[in-house]
Amino acid sequence: MPEFNPLTSDLRELDRKILLISASAGTGKTWMITHLAARWLLDSDNHDPAALLMVTFTKAAALELKSRLRQTVVKVRDILVGAQDPTDEWTRSLRDEVQTPPEERQRLSRRINEVLSHLDDVN
Repeated sequence: MPEFNPLTSDLRELDRKILLISASAGTGKTWMITHLAARWLLDSDNHDPAALLMVTFTKAAALELKSRLRQTVVKVRDILVGAQDPTDEWTRSLRDEVQTPPEERQRLSRRINEVLSHLDDVN
């Protein structure tokens, strides 16, 4: 199976596809899923947050996944507006990608707010 990197993989490969992440406890599944989902949600205005399906085995795991996805999206927002410095490779690479004109930052800011409002509706 080819290695999949949520930091650098081409997100177009995920459109209309299913990605199964299966591994034993403590291997970073939740980190990978949350960062991949955050990239996918923020990558394009065409990615509908309601179209994202993440399945876990327990309600506790689902709540943890939702909480970490929200934390990741908020962290991205704080980095983009300059309220927080990047603390890891993923957020540094994201910040470097978004060294763009103010109108792009405004689009991303609107997108982040939209994603956060949809995350509040997730069960």
